[in-house]
Amino acid sequence: MSFDSKTGAQEVYQKVKGFLTTDEGIKKLDSKINFSFSDDKMCGTAKGSAFSAIMTVENKDAGCRVKLEVDLSFLLMPFKGKVQEVLEKKLGKLLG
Repeated sequence: MSFDSKTGAQEVYQKVKGFLTTDEGIKKLDSKINFSFSDDKMCGTAKGSAFSAIMTVENKDAGCRVKLEVDLSFLLMPFKGKVQEVLEKKLGKLLG
């Protein structure tokens, strides 16, 4: 999934990074989640037993684009639509 923002890429990267590392819903999905970020490349990964994710923030026109790819474990696949809906809603609010 991807989100466009009129805000600068560095500011958006910091917001999304903060969201991913502090959101209680993400922690509930996988309490053993580990994050790795590259601030200079504005990207990061999340790896746990229940899911993994790759996040990138790229400059685009007068703003930026956030790309988030999430791979769910077999056990969470039935909830893929709900997970995507919640992420879209929270990130849309964060970037809106």
